[in-house]
Amino acid sequence: MPNQHNPVLQQIHRDQKIYTSITAISLLAWLLTLGILCFIGYTEYLDYQLIQSRFSVGLAPKEDVFEALKGVAFIAFAISMMVAALTTVILLVRQRSASLQDIQLRLALVEEMISTEKR
Repeated sequence: MPNQHNPVLQQIHRDQKIYTSITAISLLAWLLTLGILCFIGYTEYLDYQLIQSRFSVGLAPKEDVFEALKGVAFIAFAISMMVAALTTVILLVRQRSASLQDIQLRLALVEEMISTEKR
């Protein structure tokens, strides 16, 4: 049983707490960013619908419809870029952890081979 008063173990526990809090803050920040982008996208879409309805009765020029559509497209692009960046980072982290697990398995196999040769 490891000693809980060991300074190394205490440092490991502090690092785990810091990592957990940073992860929670990061998750909240990304969720807030996504929520704000969705809200802005929704308001841009409502603006586009209003201008489109005015265009259909002849109260707005076609250029205004295109300008409103640009706002909706920009928000959709921003959301897709955010999702692409996050999924790329997630894939890289998972690949790294899989590599570390592979290294640990290989080391365990080497350790097992050495211990069986000594017997």
